[in-house]
Amino acid sequence: MLYMIIGRDHEDSLDARSASREDHLIRMHLLRDSGRLVLAGPLPAIDALDPGPAGFDGSLIVAEFDSLEEARNSSGVRPVCGLAKAGPAPSRLSSSWRIDAYRYSRAFN
Repeated sequence: MLYMIIGRDHEDSLDARSASREDHLIRMHLLRDSGRLVLAGPLPAIDALDPGPAGFDGSLIVAEFDSLEEARNSSGVRPVCGLAKAGPAPSRLSSSWRIDAYRYSRAFN
């Protein structure tokens, strides 16, 4: 089943986010290499690929797990934005993410 994980950044956390990016990417690569990662990316605070000093509101991860418990215990999704040292807001993990109208493809893995 697919699970949607949404992490919210604290205000003024851009420097901490940038400093922890390498550790965050290691976790994302582990999810990708295990075949679980479907899609992931930052949530810019403004409508731009690079929001500059406006920063980010958080991050979104969609990944495949056998259960909600497994998703919650995955080190790949905790913390979603890699800001443990900056004290991120708790990530929110939905029970599932159903794709009704479309079939998802592994083509972008």
